[in-house]
Amino acid sequence: MWWALAACKAPEGDATAALHTALHSEPIPEPECPAFAPGEVVGVVTVDTPSEISGLVVWDGVLWAVDDGDDALYAFDPTGALLATARFEGAVDGVDMEDLTRVGDRLVVADVGDNLLSRGTIELLSFDLPPSDRDSEDWPLQQRTVATWPQGPRNSESALTDPVTGDLLLIEKATDGVSSVIRIGTPLPDSVVGEEVAELLFGGPGLVGPTLTTGAAMAPDGTALVIRNYLDAWVWGRVPGEPWEDTFAREACLVDLLTERQGESIAWGPDGLYTLSEGENPNVLFYRQRP
Repeated sequence: MWWALAACKAPEGDATAALHTALHSEPIPEPECPAFAPGEVVGVVTVDTPSEISGLVVWDGVLWAVDDGDDALYAFDPTGALLATARFEGAVDGVDMEDLTRVGDRLVVADVGDNLLSRGTIELLSFDLPPSDRDSEDWPLQQRTVATWPQGPRNSESALTDPVTGDLLLIEKATDGVSSVIRIGTPLPDSVVGEEVAELLFGGPGLVGPTLTTGAAMAPDGTALVIRNYLDAWVWGRVPGEPWEDTFAREACLVDLLTERQGESIAWGPDGLYTLSEGENPNVLFYRQRP
């Protein structure tokens, strides 16, 4: 497609290949982009902190967020009420924590921001799910994965995990819009070099608008993914388990996001998409997925 510079063909592991073979034993219709109702304000964060929300996950009706300026996980209900805080200052010393994703039964903080392109390695920080009904101090780190971009240092604010294959993807935040997408398999190892699976051109035909990607998420059933920038979001339909090059070879569909002060987070719940902006007391925005 004219909006994708390349979809790199590289092996994704025996498990993914076997899953793909099983799924494609009979012809499977091309997936369609899911459609969403116009965005609506469903709540507002009433506490002053966190004020730099950069990553978001929906888990059992709770919105879990990470703040890129504070070593903690925050639990909100969809009205924006703060339910719990799990601080992990004693466990890690984050550099630039820019997104949050769920890998199995853990929350993974993507410490992947690199505005100066000076980090030789980045980190994925895995935590057990904290309780959402009480605060937790010194919430323990379960695993630290040291990762490397195959092309050298890259800036990123976007991570997602495929619930079918377990693949974790990182999307580059590139000033020229030429965004590399790398894959890291799970279970997460202690050290890994990511595998490039696509290169997308944001800001060009098909992916018009701002070039800077700020967040990503995966549909709970693995049938689509979304990548956002500061103003809009783009959705790709996906056949669960297929090679990523096939997914990103499809035309993406626009989701027209409501205006936010600095939109850097997006999460995909059972009924649709949620976003929270950076800044104090942001609105909770919801985009209901159409049947």
